[in-house]
Amino acid sequence: MDEGTNGVDARGEPVASESSEDAADRLEHQAEAIREKLTGLVSELDHRRQGVPWHLLKPLAVVGGVGLIVGGARAWWRARQRRRRPTRLGFARRR
Repeated sequence: MDEGTNGVDARGEPVASESSEDAADRLEHQAEAIREKLTGLVSELDHRRQGVPWHLLKPLAVVGGVGLIVGGARAWWRARQRRRRPTRLGFARRR
């Protein structure tokens, strides 16, 4: 299937053959260029990955902090109301 003839490109034109050393050098340069591009991409992804947890946790921390403040204020208010009730009831009974 789609077996081509050696020394012929996709259009059927003859290709000048290069020595194996030249081909190895060319492939090595191509591999080095790909490695350099990948190094840049990987470092960018690593940089973005390190910033993600704080961006995700920041809203949760704000909501949790507000929840703690509201919960604390509510508990304080209820404790304050419980302390007042016996006093008011006691005062009403004494009359």
